[in-house]
Amino acid sequence: MSMIALEIFLNGEKLVTAGAEDCGTLNAVVTLSGKLGNLAENKYWINEDGSLIENDLSLWVAGSKSTPEERWAMLWWINFQELNVGDVLTINLIETDTVDEPISITTEANAGGFSDERDMFEKVKKKYFELRDKYESVAQ
Repeated sequence: MSMIALEIFLNGEKLVTAGAEDCGTLNAVVTLSGKLGNLAENKYWINEDGSLIENDLSLWVAGSKSTPEERWAMLWWINFQELNVGDVLTINLIETDTVDEPISITTEANAGGFSDERDMFEKVKKKYFELRDKYESVAQ
């Protein structure tokens, strides 16, 4: 079955053809943040390993399913692709029968690091009891 997809190239090399038959939203986001100009403040971002990033030049490609059963499912084709000044990024909007499988799918249950719906319930319940006195006493 034919679908609309994004075909993405970096410096002439194909990265991915992103799309899915049950996809309702599809995004390719280029992020350029940090000290991009002479007058900009030098703000730093922190890597997972604690090292500093002066500028974030990156690409991510994701989408979301659009079915009643999986409306919260987020599809990821590129979670983080580092970019550099001088890179040529090409994004083609195509109609195709074949796309690449996403590298991961985040569902409502696992979005917060939950293994399943029961795990989500138990962790949220625990957090509720930890914070209940703090916020319920304020409301009274």
